[in-house]
Amino acid sequence: NVVIRNLTFTGDGIGYGSGSAIPIYSNSSANRFHDILLYNNEISFLGNDYDDSETSLGESQENDYHGIHPDINVDRVWIFNNKIHNLGGDSVQVSRASTSDNNRPSDVFIINNEFYSNLENAVDVKTANNTLIMGNVVYDWRQHRGNTSTGAAIVVHNKAKNTWIVNNYISDAVDAVIVSDGSVETWVIGNVIHNIKHSIWDENWAFSSIYSTGSAIHFRGGSKGGAINNTIINTDKGFEGEGSNLI
Repeated sequence: NVVIRNLTFTGDGIGYGSGSAIPIYSNSSANRFHDILLYNNEISFLGNDYDDSETSLGESQENDYHGIHPDINVDRVWIFNNKIHNLGGDSVQVSRASTSDNNRPSDVFIINNEFYSNLENAVDVKTANNTLIMGNVVYDWRQHRGNTSTGAAIVVHNKAKNTWIVNNYISDAVDAVIVSDGSVETWVIGNVIHNIKHSIWDENWAFSSIYSTGSAIHFRGGSKGGAINNTIINTDKGFEGEGSNLI
C-alpha cells in the first residue's frame, strides 16, 4: 500500500549500466507486494537515450535504465499520469525475461501516461499476467545503430498472459506494437497509430518479410489474440501476423 506521487527523477543522460528509477519487487512469492500507486511523476535522462553501444574504448556496454519496473511477486500496480522520457531503457518494463509462474507480477495498470524518446521501448511486457496499457500518448521511437532494440513503442513477449493495449495514441516509431514469443490473449483495441516507418538506414528492409520493421500491429511466434477497431495512418505495414490464432 504505497503511493509515490508528484516527484521528479532525472539523471545526466550519459550513464551506462542497468537499473530503474522506481523498481518494485519482492524476493518471496509468499510475501508479495501489492496495491501500489505511482502518480504524476516525471522520470528522464537516466542512461543514454542515443547509444551507439560503444565506450571511448570501443567496447559494448549495457545501457538499460528504466523508469518504472514492476517486477516479480507484485500485484496491483497503478502507473497513472506520469511523464517518462529520454531513458537508456524502457519507460515501463513489466517483469523480466524469465520467471516461474508463481513469481509472475499480476494486474499492472499503465494509464494516461506520456512516454517518448527512449533508447528502447515505451512499455515492455515480459513474463507477466493481466497487464492493461490504456490511454497513453507514446511517440518518438527510433532504431539506433548498434543497439538491439528495434525501435518499437510497445512490445509484449516472453509468454505474457492477458495483455490489453487499449485507446492509446502511438506515433513516430519503427514499429508500434509487437507481440511475440507465444504471448497469450494479447488484445490491441481502439488505438490510433500514426507514422510508423522502418529505419532509413536499414538496407535489408523488405515489405514481404515478417521480420522487417514498419508495422502498426505485428503478431508472431505463436502468439494469440487480435486487433479490433484501431485507426492506422501512414505506416509501412498495417496489421501483420502469422498463425491461425488471431482475430
